[in-house]
Amino acid sequence: MKKGMSGAEFQKERKKQMKLANKIINPSIHYDKEYDILYLWFGGKNKVESTIELTNDLRVDINKKGMIVAVEICEFSEYQKRNSFK
Repeated sequence: MKKGMSGAEFQKERKKQMKLANKIINPSIHYDKEYDILYLWFGGKNKVESTIELTNDLRVDINKKGMIVAVEICEFSEYQKRNSFK
């Protein structure tokens, strides 16, 4: 928080910055029920250069600069059961 900024001013600035961030990264979530795949996109206008398979059911898409722009979880319903908090 900037010096001299009130809580209300901070919240207003925070909302403004979050709106801008959402516009830039253009986040989206897509679930394909037929193939049980969850796809999380937060790459904005970036294009996928390649995909890295981290595990059998977890992949990340990266752009030309090597930044992660998306996450893909295969067999999501099973992945969720194995990785949920108990």
